[in-house]
Amino acid sequence: MRLLLTLLLLSSVSFAADDKPVVVSLSGLKAEAPKDWKKEKPANLLRSYQFKLATPDKDHADAEVIVMPESSSDVTK
Repeated sequence: MRLLLTLLLLSSVSFAADDKPVVVSLSGLKAEAPKDWKKEKPANLLRSYQFKLATPDKDHADAEVIVMPESSSDVTK
């Protein structure tokens, strides 16, 4: 949930007319991912969304942001 709130805060980046924003949806909340986040195919079924954040510093690795699907805390569901 914190990640989605972070996405909401970071989604103030404006998009060019030809760029389609990636909309992340979780628990009825929606937010646009920043345009410099490159959407990737989720590596497994435990990820709903996966983004690569490239770093200009070649001494450090690129970052990865993942959004996991909503799950229930009720073990009977």
